[in-house]
Amino acid sequence: MRRYSRYSLYTLLFGTLAFLGVTILVTLYFSIQRERNELIKTAVSEKINLAEAIDETVFSSAWKFRVSSIPGIENLFIGQMAKAKDVVYIKIVGMNGAVRLSSFKNEMGQTIDDADIRKALTSQEVIVKDNFFGEEKIKLIIYPTQSNNVIFIGFSLQSIGDTIIRTTTQGVALGAGSLAFILLVLFFIFRSITNPIKKIIIVCREISKGNLSAKIDVKSRNE
Repeated sequence: MRRYSRYSLYTLLFGTLAFLGVTILVTLYFSIQRERNELIKTAVSEKINLAEAIDETVFSSAWKFRVSSIPGIENLFIGQMAKAKDVVYIKIVGMNGAVRLSSFKNEMGQTIDDADIRKALTSQEVIVKDNFFGEEKIKLIIYPTQSNNVIFIGFSLQSIGDTIIRTTTQGVALGAGSLAFILLVLFFIFRSITNPIKKIIIVCREISKGNLSAKIDVKSRNE
């Protein structure tokens, strides 16, 4: 019976720790997923704003005058815009898929076969999708302009991944510290419960042997 009681206490202790551990891990997982989605949403919003700025600049009447008077200004402008945070490339593509401008000069005049070009122009809605740049998975924004062109902005998720790694590391460290503290508290609680029980068992054994003078030392602040 005594062994069963001790094992029951240990089972309760480790069961409580397991439950708390699982709770912390699940909470951490959903918290990280929520943060990741928020970071991606913010990044997409920033790149849409960038596309709007490019649209307002490149297709304005003032810009056409500058292009005619300053050769190469279009390529210089796209190159500078492509230096924005996390941007991998920027392309301005016609309805037929022909690349009009690109941050990669060797792509000028090439054709992109992507059904989302016409879809974006028809719906006049921004399309956001996953894409690959080499072996790296990136996000691609297809922004429709009013001049039957679309703006491609591909951007990396590397900085978001780095942020998530730091958050995960901090969360795991905090969770481990919390579990260690809870374990310490539970240890003292269970010891305060089991130690008096052990004393009672020892005294009962002495009494059963005929030692009626055996007493239990009780230390308490209560009378």
